[in-house]
Amino acid sequence: MKKRLASFVLCTILILNIFSIYSYASTENLGTIDGTIEDDNDEINRRYVGCPVGPGKHDMMPKGWGSLYKGPQGNCELVFSFGACSQCKYCHLVVVSQYDPAGGKLGTYAMQSYSEEISWTYTNLYKNASDILYNSSLANDPVFEGFYFHDHY
Repeated sequence: MKKRLASFVLCTILILNIFSIYSYASTENLGTIDGTIEDDNDEINRRYVGCPVGPGKHDMMPKGWGSLYKGPQGNCELVFSFGACSQCKYCHLVVVSQYDPAGGKLGTYAMQSYSEEISWTYTNLYKNASDILYNSSLANDPVFEGFYFHDHY
């Protein structure tokens, strides 16, 4: 009887701890995929974005070329075509950028999460205007401290 009661109490404590962990995690503002986060003053700040499943940095492999469109497929506007496409070999995050990252800047770019490695050599991204960003220097952008880009060409 004492073993059953002890097991019941232990299971109850364990279940309550699990629910408290999930409720805490769901209320924390972790930002977006591109590293933006709103602070208490509703100001948008950019920060380091590391790879969630790799050794820390996103290991971005060249994946050919890409186009970026503003708006949904079928009702969109071309932002650029034949830009560089890179994908993290660990978490499969894709970055399509106006310029080759080896040049030290991306220009206009967007990111998209994929569940697996892309196998094609040309990628089209369709993004909302708020998801299309600009980078003038990889070295001076805190978001891209968490990325390592291999040479494309």
